[in-house]
Amino acid sequence: MGCDIYMHTEVKIEGKWRHWGIPDIDRQYDLFEKLAGVRGSVYNAVVAPKGLPEDSTFETLFDYNICKEEYHSMSWLGAEEIKEVYKWWAIVFPDKYIEGVFGYCMGNGWDDIRDTEVEDVRWVFWFDN
Repeated sequence: MGCDIYMHTEVKIEGKWRHWGIPDIDRQYDLFEKLAGVRGSVYNAVVAPKGLPEDSTFETLFDYNICKEEYHSMSWLGAEEIKEVYKWWAIVFPDKYIEGVFGYCMGNGWDDIRDTEVEDVRWVFWFDN
């Protein structure tokens, strides 16, 4: 049985988290392990799963609540943790463009976020089998 990820990108503007998008991520078990220890060891994850943020956006929670009984390893990564994933990705998959997996946040890349009104960014995600 395969494992899938459901991820939402949220951005903070004027002190409020807002839904930005839903990356279309294929089954990448190396990535799942890095994000939450799924299909591998939690010791290799950026951080152990920490549940959904209490202040998740309506869109994220709406998606989660559709089949929440079937989901596991709910978590989220903040901007600094996302940077760690990017660094890891560049080492493990040097020939794969990471924006092709997660999409862009602003402009031509995640670094461009500094030039916008976005105060923070996070990935909120969970898995099913």
